[in-house]
Amino acid sequence: MWSFAVPHLKKAVSLSPHKIAMSDVLEGANQGIYTIWIVTENNKEIVAAIATRVVEYARCKAFAIEFVGGSKMPKWIDTILDTLDKVAIHNGCRHVEGYGRGAWMKYLEKRGYKATYTTFEKELNDG
Repeated sequence: MWSFAVPHLKKAVSLSPHKIAMSDVLEGANQGIYTIWIVTENNKEIVAAIATRVVEYARCKAFAIEFVGGSKMPKWIDTILDTLDKVAIHNGCRHVEGYGRGAWMKYLEKRGYKATYTTFEKELNDG
């Protein structure tokens, strides 16, 4: 299924080229770190892919939605989030977290998500 996920995940993963590459996501999936989800329309056309993982913090586990890419999101986002909530509960996670652009909030606010922090990033030079 990996070859079907790549075109959808490539853009999201490429936003952090100094941190992760598609080959890292594949290796993580092969090691059981990431779970790759494929979203289809009418069980025919693949319209999206999602990479998730369980994060173990000192005091709880969280279900992280790390990379999402695809099209026709308004058609599938609610079903997928319902499914991922159930998977998170099944895995003993206390909450679901995600990383992405602010535009995600138009889909997530109505589902009870809130923006808890903004991630800032700066690369450091050796000298």
